[in-house]
Amino acid sequence: MKKKIDTQICYECGESVKRRTKGGKFCNRIPSLDSYGTRKEMNVPFPRGEWLCWECDFKRRGDHDA
Repeated sequence: MKKKIDTQICYECGESVKRRTKGGKFCNRIPSLDSYGTRKEMNVPFPRGEWLCWECDFKRRGDHDA
């Protein structure tokens, strides 16, 4: 039996963005519109992840005044 790969992770930091009862990174997660192959070509650290968490989005955009 094949092990199912969890894709509900951030493709930048690898942390889970699954729904949790007490907070977590589920809120404000951003779906990746790129395919696995495209993310792999982009050399993202966790190409199997189908989401970007709000913290990594914040870091990438540089919205330090927001």
